[in-house]
Amino acid sequence: MNRTKTGTLVLLALALLLLGGLAGGWLGYGYQRGSLVSWQPLPPLPARPVKILAAGTGMSRYAWFVYVQTSDQRVYYCPPYAADPCWEESAWPQDVSINPPCDPPLHFTVPSPPRPVIDSLQVQACNFEAGYQVNLAILEDGRVWKWQHVASGLLGLTFLVGGTCCGSIGGLLGGLAIVVIRRRKQRNKDASA
Repeated sequence: MNRTKTGTLVLLALALLLLGGLAGGWLGYGYQRGSLVSWQPLPPLPARPVKILAAGTGMSRYAWFVYVQTSDQRVYYCPPYAADPCWEESAWPQDVSINPPCDPPLHFTVPSPPRPVIDSLQVQACNFEAGYQVNLAILEDGRVWKWQHVASGLLGLTFLVGGTCCGSIGGLLGGLAIVVIRRRKQRNKDASA
């Protein structure tokens, strides 16, 4: 194989290294911002939900709760760490403290719910290093849906650096595989000639 072809293949391998790193960094950034997290339906309620009355969250993936009013004027509560079905009939929420927005507020990229929204509520919880957000929505399909995400400086750095490194390694391995395959093809071609 001549030097021009070898140089071209090495440049291709380096380009794939760079593209892999950029793609991995982009995925890590997208995950940190929440744009790769999808909405999930909660178990169905006994009656059609019409309004989200209150909700709150702590600093854990499962520390959220929600109160929902149904079309028959009953109130249902889904407590934290609830198994399926999560809904329990409840009294009207009196002294439910709703978390104030984080200061500065979290700026997640929340995707649109899968159907038109009847009612929605967003709650956030923060500490010195991390932020957690839960979005709840009643959709026109008659179900309550939830979007939740947590982000922190250390976690974000881990995803960004990890994604970039893994993408770069994948790109480098792909580029090297192309170089090796091309060289073998050229050797086979030269040996058969």
